Amino acid sequence: MTKPLAVGLIGITGSGKTTLATALAARGVVRLSVDEAVHRLHGRYGIDYPEHEYGERERPVVEAVLAELVEHLRAGRDLVLDHGLWLRREREELRRTVERVGGQLLLVYLPVEKPELLARLERRNRRSDANVMNSSHVSEPALSQ
Repeated sequence: MTKPLAVGLIGITGSGKTTLATALAARGVVRLSVDEAVHRLHGRYGIDYPEHEYGERERPVVEAVLAELVEHLRAGRDLVLDHGLWLRREREELRRTVERVGGQLLLVYLPVEKPELLARLERRNRRSDANVMNSSHVSEPALSQ
């Protein structure tokens, strides 16, 4: 019997995580999105609540999404976690969680060249959906640091 697969996406805002996660969902993989869950609960980042409150609002959502992830894996469903996983400790925690419930984790890193990233972010900043919420933080000067 094969273990259920959890795909974890690693990448900066604009790297293509949501695009890949959506493509996998179209093939029957369960897609879990932290940004979309925060958006459903709290509205638009920097518009419906102050930017500095994002971390406080995101924390319980991440916990809820991880609980949902466990339920799906226990039920034998493959899934993709549409969340940045920028920090090593986040990736290690995800690995422990997935393995604890008998799943296997595949981490996918999505690198993107700076000119392409800036073009993607410029297009995203014209939208108002849940997946735009962090675009304003990634600017050309921020990328040069």
